[in-house]
Amino acid sequence: MLFRLQKKFGAAKIIGVDISHFKLWVAKEYGADQVINFAEANITELIRSITEDGVDIMFDFVGKEETIAKAIETVKRGGRVVLVGLINKPILLPVPELLYHEKQLLTSIDHTRKDLVEVLDMISKGEIDLSHSITHFTSLENLKEAINMFKARKEDVIRIVIKF
Repeated sequence: MLFRLQKKFGAAKIIGVDISHFKLWVAKEYGADQVINFAEANITELIRSITEDGVDIMFDFVGKEETIAKAIETVKRGGRVVLVGLINKPILLPVPELLYHEKQLLTSIDHTRKDLVEVLDMISKGEIDLSHSITHFTSLENLKEAINMFKARKEDVIRIVIKF
């Protein structure tokens, strides 16, 4: 969904990065101009070859030290890294890279009511289609199984809809 929102708000080029081939396919379906497998390529070199000096902004949904450091390395001078993924332990950050290249590190753990209203409005107008992100359906009785499937980060799980 983020890619569609970025396009709607004027992003010129969107590059999706993941280790899951399925999630990279979904990223392309949702508007990524290019996708890169984090496990198969040096994303910094590859992104710099695409953008010349790095990206303006990078969102990290993983929350691992390795991915955050790579995001900081990959944004251009003055670029921003937005941490969205949950981090459950202290991590080391490449502070000199942030300081010397005037890069910004931002966090986003939730949304405002206004954000939610805007997104729901875009969905109701057909501006955003979430159908590709729904990978599983379950019943309330199988909720525990669905949560475990999501926690296990199985490759093909993106969004699970609970039917009442």
